[in-house]
Amino acid sequence: MRKTTKEINKQKIVTVVAANYVDILIPELLEKSFEAYKKRDFIKKHFQVSVIENTYATAGIVLTILALEAYRNRIYYMLNKPLNKMGLVKSLSQVFKLKEHSFPNDFFEEILTELVIVRDVIVHNHLYEVEIINDENWEMIGHRQRLLESYGDSKRLNSGLVSERTRKTRNLKLNVQPAKIGFEDLFTVLVIFDSFIGISDRILPNSYVPSRFSFKLDGSYINRLSHLLSHYYSNYSKLTSLHNLTKIYKKLKIQLVPYFTDHKDYFLKNTCPKCGDFGFHQPKKIYKCNNCNFKIELG
Repeated sequence: MRKTTKEINKQKIVTVVAANYVDILIPELLEKSFEAYKKRDFIKKHFQVSVIENTYATAGIVLTILALEAYRNRIYYMLNKPLNKMGLVKSLSQVFKLKEHSFPNDFFEEILTELVIVRDVIVHNHLYEVEIINDENWEMIGHRQRLLESYGDSKRLNSGLVSERTRKTRNLKLNVQPAKIGFEDLFTVLVIFDSFIGISDRILPNSYVPSRFSFKLDGSYINRLSHLLSHYYSNYSKLTSLHNLTKIYKKLKIQLVPYFTDHKDYFLKNTCPKCGDFGFHQPKKIYKCNNCNFKIELG
């Protein structure tokens, strides 16, 4: 009797578990942080944001940077290059500089370093002592904040990237006093992540950073992180203090957008043709600037 042989198939996978955090988890954290953020009194001074806003924002920031590290590992695996114990900042910037010689390496390293500084503030739970100054009606008129001894690290103190007066990073204005970290910080970190995708889409093959974003917003699915960011920026920047970040984003646009791929949408590219403000292309195929009211209606 003739024996039949069973066909054996072999398959190899590489475990990159954190790469999908931004695609799956972060939009909901952003949404929940925003719900608390929009209830702020944007006229009064605050020494901290609400616990709810802070909790969702800090979790979102840590997971976003974990996603960056996961993609960095995937990139190095695909390039068949050893990491050699390089940190996130050097390893990502070196890859982009190697592929694109004119890439603004020093600026990009500063931006990534600021993300890592804020990540460390959250993960290592840096403790501050805050003295609050109130008027006779117990309205806050000022506060003093001091990082407790033995907390923090030399990387932050010696980098020149953090203002000891404002407790914000130099380029991105991210809060490093943990209780102040909120929606705006998470929003800016996601702008940088979206920019990382844009640079990767141009400089690296598509399979290296395969972002598959999908989120249901107001009953409709959107498939671009940039459109979700534009939704918040366009509809709420005038009602909140999001508009204060515009100057930061314009500086990022000058430095980074020339290295984005041309045929996809990213937040820093998504600007009004008339006034240049961000958030022009919004979900549901809306093309409208909430700054100058210029709009394009598609038939």
